Amino acid sequence: MANLTVSIKTSIPDEEKVLELASQLEREMHGTPLNAKTALEFVGELKRRVFELVQIEVSHPAINGK
Repeated sequence: MANLTVSIKTSIPDEEKVLELASQLEREMHGTPLNAKTALEFVGELKRRVFELVQIEVSHPAINGK
């Protein structure tokens, strides 16, 4: 069986961008009472926004024609 070699490029948000997203979300939730439910909502929404910025590119000459 032949070996398959692919190129993988990733891009993830840095700490500064994550803190920026957290600050933005905190401003959006201003006035919302802090409890376990809203804390979980905050963390879940922050994770969703960070994951939206993650990019993974997989390439292979046979697929990409290079």
